[in-house]
Amino acid sequence: MPVLIPTLSVASFIALGFLSHHGLCQQTDAVVARVNNQDIVYSNIRVTSERVNRTFAKTYGRQPTRDDYQELQSLRFQMESDRLVHTIRQSIRETELARLRILPTDADIAERCARDYPRDERRARGEAMRRAISVILQAYERVLEDGDAPEKVYEELLKDQMSREEWIQRVEHDMTKKSIRNMRGALDRTPEELFNCKALMQQLIVMEREGPAIDKEIARLDAEYADYLRLASEDPRSPMLRDKGPMYRQARRYQWWLEQYKRADIKMLDPRFAQVPDKVRSAR
Repeated sequence: MPVLIPTLSVASFIALGFLSHHGLCQQTDAVVARVNNQDIVYSNIRVTSERVNRTFAKTYGRQPTRDDYQELQSLRFQMESDRLVHTIRQSIRETELARLRILPTDADIAERCARDYPRDERRARGEAMRRAISVILQAYERVLEDGDAPEKVYEELLKDQMSREEWIQRVEHDMTKKSIRNMRGALDRTPEELFNCKALMQQLIVMEREGPAIDKEIARLDAEYADYLRLASEDPRSPMLRDKGPMYRQARRYQWWLEQYKRADIKMLDPRFAQVPDKVRSAR
């Protein structure tokens, strides 16, 4: 009589330790990279076992087993490498934005919040966010903790709140125990705290200032680009603008950022990620 080998559930798989962090106990405060003398620690890029398992299940259409150990290790490494690329680029961006002196002051942010979102508006938006979070939290709890089918939960709770496609994306990419903890914490905040006007205004002000500041940096060293900017302001019908095309300015700004990535001082302190700097500096 054949011996049946049971397939482990995801919970058992994690509990038994088959999916450790690269096969070792990686300290979350270990420095993996240094960018322009700023440290990036492992906790900044760590991918949880739960998320790795979910990505595996989505890719292969089944839950992982003992035999998938090497594949899971490889998948975790790829996911953390991608996060490290993004984190390094973000660090470089923050350094350059500070150098260009386009980061808004507290006074700038307070003025924009008061102008665009008066206090009653901020409170109303925060209360709307609280209601939305509460419904999504209830849906996540029913699927992850009560074992209800996602389709059933969607029909009973969410069909008037979001599209089925959005719900599927949440189930596949966002529905984790960590997300539940984060939402429970969010519901402890006041409506004004939930609608973080300061963070929103900081992002908007930076977006408004970033493009013109980069244009100025490019034009300082490129006479042709300086002429392009002048014509864009003075003669929008200029043949030069037509020849360059509508995406020329965006392409030059993107190229400028690639040049900053290439100039940055990137040191990898974890040899497993030795190829990451090349990815940071590539156009991919």
